Amino acid sequence: MTLDEAVQSVIIDKLKKSIVDNDMIATRALYNSVRFEKKELLEQITIEIFALDYIVGLNDGVAPDERPFPDIESLKVWIASKGLDLNPYAVRNSIIANGTTWFRIGGSNIVTDSINNEAFKQVVELASSEIKLKIKTQWQLLFKNNR
Repeated sequence: MTLDEAVQSVIIDKLKKSIVDNDMIATRALYNSVRFEKKELLEQITIEIFALDYIVGLNDGVAPDERPFPDIESLKVWIASKGLDLNPYAVRNSIIANGTTWFRIGGSNIVTDSINNEAFKQVVELASSEIKLKIKTQWQLLFKNNR
């Protein structure tokens, strides 16, 4: 398995599944934003994982009076996509006063359950043949150039 495939299956797909399993799929914006980019520079590989900023609030929850406060327009979109009959101003005031439901129950941990040391170990294990080949190639170049 390639490194890209390992990151996709172990981290990205797992995070997206957690979003669906925790009913965070209302507008699909968060789900669609989860992705990674692999960058290679001077034989160093960097994997960057991206998602909309508010994923942190879904992972940990939002505490009372935590800024930035929810945007009314975003709340309107979320309420409509959930098919709820709620006043977005009342929802915002409730979040400001009480925090989110995720905060009150201790967070969802969708990020920390998907992106952690165990996941990185699994990625390396699954992509070990590709990684070993890169290391072998670099060693060969190093010794060839130092003769």
